[in-house]
Amino acid sequence: MSETFLGAAAYILALVIAGAVIRVIGDRMRVLQRPTKVCFRYLNLFVLWVVLPAVVFVSIARYNLSDILGFGNAIFLAFIGLGVCFISPIVLAHILKEDRTTTIAVAMNSAFMNVTHLGFPVVYALVGGGGLGPAALYAMGIGVPNLVFGIMLMSSAAKKRVTPRFLLENVVTFPAAFALIVALLFVGFGAAVPTAAREFFDVNLAKPFFALML
Repeated sequence: MSETFLGAAAYILALVIAGAVIRVIGDRMRVLQRPTKVCFRYLNLFVLWVVLPAVVFVSIARYNLSDILGFGNAIFLAFIGLGVCFISPIVLAHILKEDRTTTIAVAMNSAFMNVTHLGFPVVYALVGGGGLGPAALYAMGIGVPNLVFGIMLMSSAAKKRVTPRFLLENVVTFPAAFALIVALLFVGFGAAVPTAAREFFDVNLAKPFFALML
């Protein structure tokens, strides 16, 4: 087990360090500054709009309803983690007498753990595809409430009115949240994802996608 953990950690750290080194080199070499920024910008957009939704959808839609219900503990743990990480910085900011903007910024950064871009690759490296279902529910259990709280708090800081419709539009149009909704509809109606599609993802897309997420 320790060897598996160390191997996964080394693999993940190597990719993270490689990305950091590329960024540093791109920033320091004038001729590479613009191409590097453009590449990373489009890479981030690709991960946000394609990679992350695909991972969430396949991770959930591959299971049946009873399996999903069995993963309920993951959502429960997500809510506990979100609550602790959301409330504790607010209390500390209040004790330190920070202003409203700083309190909101600290609370949102604390509450939104890196459960997607780092969390999914770590789970995949340690336990393989079998752990992606609970990981996806845990990630969305944190991500969706954080998105809602973030919209509400930032709108409040800007003194803008927040309506249920505005919240719903922002949540539904978030790519990973939309993928989760579609995946749960597949599960609820018993519409299984074709085996060929799941196998293609597992064999050809999983490793490159998780590498890009890092």
